[in-house]
Amino acid sequence: MDMKSYPMKMIIEGIREDGSNFRPSDWIERLSATMGGFGPDHRLCYSNKVQPAVISGIKCLVVDVSLKEENPAAYEYLLSFAISNHLRRRVGTINADYAATPNYLGTS
Repeated sequence: MDMKSYPMKMIIEGIREDGSNFRPSDWIERLSATMGGFGPDHRLCYSNKVQPAVISGIKCLVVDVSLKEENPAAYEYLLSFAISNHLRRRVGTINADYAATPNYLGTS
């Protein structure tokens, strides 16, 4: 499968633009949980559009860019969160092993 076969993602890293770690450290899990829901077994299930991940050793929030069309308010909330907290973000594709493309978005 080539890189064009993977859906586009916005990757929000737990690192600020100045290189410092963002706190609180569980922010990714909190945001992922708000976009998720509970399954029939009463356990939390993350949305397939917003998921936590570790990419190259960095905790990240991975957002499917199709969320922008499907739920514009949720997408804008996540983007605004990243911008207002000066978090590094990039858009690209991610393969099954979470090897991400290095297309960083400009600073706000």
